[in-house]
Amino acid sequence: MTNPQSADAGNVVSLPTLEQRWDKVQIRLAPDRPRIPAGEYEATTTGLRYLDKKFDRPTIEFLFTVYEGRAGDSRVLAVLPMWIPLPTRGGALSPNCRLSRMFALLELVRRDKFRPSDCDVLRGKVWKISVSDTKYTTSGKLKNPKLSYSVVREVLDRA
Repeated sequence: MTNPQSADAGNVVSLPTLEQRWDKVQIRLAPDRPRIPAGEYEATTTGLRYLDKKFDRPTIEFLFTVYEGRAGDSRVLAVLPMWIPLPTRGGALSPNCRLSRMFALLELVRRDKFRPSDCDVLRGKVWKISVSDTKYTTSGKLKNPKLSYSVVREVLDRA
């Protein structure tokens, strides 16, 4: 392939060929997100990650190990995420948010006073969860159903 050239104020400047650019671009690929049938499952909380700028606000990503039947007694179907946005100014969580509900299901919420809580108490707990597919991209556009993946929508109860 010949090297394309460009005129720069009367001077001939060599442009890099496409072959030279391919090896200069490196990316980090995340593993594929799994897809399982929508429905209710038993799952354990197995991972937690704080994401500073996900969806333009601080967010916690929980990872749930989802089982085909009873947790621990059946085959693992997938490890699925659930993202929970946090208050932008560090305020208290709403009593109706999914994270507050998880603490309430463990009977760790006192309705008469605010108090800090550590998410470590959620590690390894067994839950009844609701799973569905993603419908929108992070920019709010409707996602092509072929590109959807499964997420934990809600923690329904303790299993």
